[in-house]
Amino acid sequence: MEAKEIIEKNRVYIGDSFFDIFQDIKSKYPNHLVIIENGRFFEAFEKDAEVLSKKYGWKVYERQIGVSMTGFPVEAHKIWGDLRSEKIPFILVSQLPKKDQGKIHRSISDIFL
Repeated sequence: MEAKEIIEKNRVYIGDSFFDIFQDIKSKYPNHLVIIENGRFFEAFEKDAEVLSKKYGWKVYERQIGVSMTGFPVEAHKIWGDLRSEKIPFILVSQLPKKDQGKIHRSISDIFL
């Protein structure tokens, strides 16, 4: 694992909006899909949502004005194997069990390619 990946995996996002997390990671890894855990679902935004929508036929929604997204349930384990076998780079941001004053903590749990 490269030093950059170690630093990124140690970063904890506390109460950050999904789109802020997405933009932060995308600025450092523009060619990776960024997939963020939200309770019992994973979500992807903008062009990443479009890529997953085309691949799996999922509907793309508008989450906020001008922000498109798609998602899938955490039980859909096949997705990770598909992305790996097709060598599609992705970053998984997982929700951590710890909460701070009701704010959810998230961090990068996987950086593939």
